[in-house]
Amino acid sequence: MSQPHHHLYFIDRLNVSVPSDFREAVRAAAEGRGITMSDYAREAVAERLQREGVTCASLPAVNALTAFRKAIAPGRAR
Repeated sequence: MSQPHHHLYFIDRLNVSVPSDFREAVRAAAEGRGITMSDYAREAVAERLQREGVTCASLPAVNALTAFRKAIAPGRAR
């Protein structure tokens, strides 16, 4: 894998449409781990890419992302 990201903001987006019950399941799972839905989805996609042998930059640890966001904007972290 290439160099890890040294920032905690991402400009690019990967939008997906899902049924509402799927979205709710992701929300509940993320909340149960104390992370955002975005971090949960990023981690899941990164793990899948790794399993499939796709080479790409690694992401910062999910718990670091969520902690950073809570520190800079306490009301915004989900």
